[in-house]
Amino acid sequence: MNGSPIRRLVASMVLLSVVSGHAQVRIKDISRVEGTRDVQLIGYGLVVGLDGTGDRAKAMMTVHAVANMLSRMGVSVPEAQMRVRNVASVVVTAKAGSFVRKGTAMDAVVSALGDATSLKGGTLLLTPLRGLDGTVAAFAQGPLTVEGRRSGYLSTPGQCTGRVVEGAIVQRDMEAGNWLLNDGATTYASIALFRPDFTTAERIAASVNGRFPGTATAIDPGIVRITVPAEHASLPVRFLAMVESLPVEPDGVARIVINERTGTVVMGNNITVSPVAVSHNNVQIEIGTSGKDPGDGTVVLKGASVDELVTALNTLGFKPGDIISIFKAIKRAGGIQAELELM
Repeated sequence: MNGSPIRRLVASMVLLSVVSGHAQVRIKDISRVEGTRDVQLIGYGLVVGLDGTGDRAKAMMTVHAVANMLSRMGVSVPEAQMRVRNVASVVVTAKAGSFVRKGTAMDAVVSALGDATSLKGGTLLLTPLRGLDGTVAAFAQGPLTVEGRRSGYLSTPGQCTGRVVEGAIVQRDMEAGNWLLNDGATTYASIALFRPDFTTAERIAASVNGRFPGTATAIDPGIVRITVPAEHASLPVRFLAMVESLPVEPDGVARIVINERTGTVVMGNNITVSPVAVSHNNVQIEIGTSGKDPGDGTVVLKGASVDELVTALNTLGFKPGDIISIFKAIKRAGGIQAELELM
């Protein structure tokens, strides 16, 4: 490493400037009507048709389940003689949204419960899925789609989680909570934010009031109360559909997300780095230093945003693990005024 490449790097960094703002989105993209909720479903089942990658003989729950299934079909086989290498015990989960009606097809996620090594090529047998109340809400069955583990850019078989695409059929209508309320004087609904925030809640209220004056009030960072106007009282669904389509500019805290496995860095809106000096692997990185020239083993940035710092570190050949370590150190030193989230 010599001085001239670093000087060229610093010169390019001064010219780099990323200007971005929060994009407008629909209200429905960042919130939901309170009272509407998803219903989590779960069940125990068997996957058959595996190519010797199922549970071993020591997985007694699988042996018992297969024996019970065959007994109900009129086939009696001693459990001691069973070999279940082509069968795997699995947990099946699904999520049904509010207002979903009987007969609707949903995806189901299938995960190995025993010591099976792969569910690839398997078929899920008919499995009842129950809600929190213990009643059967859906039945799932069908061939599995298994994507496989990822290693770098390659995908290899062996994953013990799969998906039955549209293989879960709803058996009863999914009920919703009280999404439309009445306090005796007015009819209203409440908009619940996915990420509670004072500023965003106030902006949602302002957006709704701009279209329907006097109807919206931000109750707290997570709830905006929407009064249904008299002219829309007979068609509240149409009114809420119009409310959901209104644009709003969400706000939020500055956040940097780092995937430690892949080295991917995702950052928010032009997050800057305060004056700080970092020494890592014989390289000195100084940000916000004035009157000092870069030299061998020293990178000087008069001012830098996070994306500029990442570009500089990548140009110098730092590995993802080094970049992550540097960001953690700068955060601890108070040089980054943003939340650091590691995946």
